[in-house]
Amino acid sequence: MPKWTGGSIHKSHFHPGRNWVFQWNRVVRWKERLKTISVDLKTRDLSQDDVDFMIAFFQTCYHMRDWLSASIPDLKSEVDRLFQESFELQVLRDVCNGTKHCDINRPSIDADFSLVREYDHLSGHEGFAAQRYWLLFGEHEIQKIDVFEFAEKCFVTIRDFLKISVTLENEE
Repeated sequence: MPKWTGGSIHKSHFHPGRNWVFQWNRVVRWKERLKTISVDLKTRDLSQDDVDFMIAFFQTCYHMRDWLSASIPDLKSEVDRLFQESFELQVLRDVCNGTKHCDINRPSIDADFSLVREYDHLSGHEGFAAQRYWLLFGEHEIQKIDVFEFAEKCFVTIRDFLKISVTLENEE
């Protein structure tokens, strides 16, 4: 796209160093969709569309790494450090790559993670069993993380980084 047109929807020449905002706004919208799903699951099961929304959130959230590094090259080493040192963002990398590719060659935590549903028939509502969805991972010691709590932790980790590194204020 020629520069005189103002750039594309994702790479504006009018906002150098701020192109990451387009991606962050997508992350926020996908997070809101997940929030709606988590509330709706009190009265229904997770659908395939819901799983697709989860995957879209995870991939969009993980790709903030690329958007920040491309928009603000001076921030690349800090972004890399954030994604290497955060346990949640390492798991996020595996979830993102595992849902994009058939095999993960270099996992951060576990290439064979699973999404599982757990029922608690004693605490259900209106004829529905209470259910939780977990990410399971680990070879020797299995760990599980509630998928919605995990999404929130990933979101908060990146949001807090943005608040410190790029003065995120009214972007949410």
